[in-house]
Amino acid sequence: METLSFEFPAGQPPKGRALVGVVGSGDLEVLLEPGSPGKLSIQVVTSVNGASLRWKHLFERMFDGQTPPALSIDIHD
Repeated sequence: METLSFEFPAGQPPKGRALVGVVGSGDLEVLLEPGSPGKLSIQVVTSVNGASLRWKHLFERMFDGQTPPALSIDIHD
């Protein structure tokens, strides 16, 4: 079991909130909340040891060339 933390530059936090969806398999939980201006924080709790680089590369591809909103993201994989 590992807990991984990542930070990326971001814009302003979103103004509204929403509660949506259910993951069908029951094996994944993703929580997104408004974060601190200028910062996107991600925490991943995963049962797969040694997966840090895989998650890091995934997030780098997602946010490359973009300015995402300031969020605090918790992922339980």
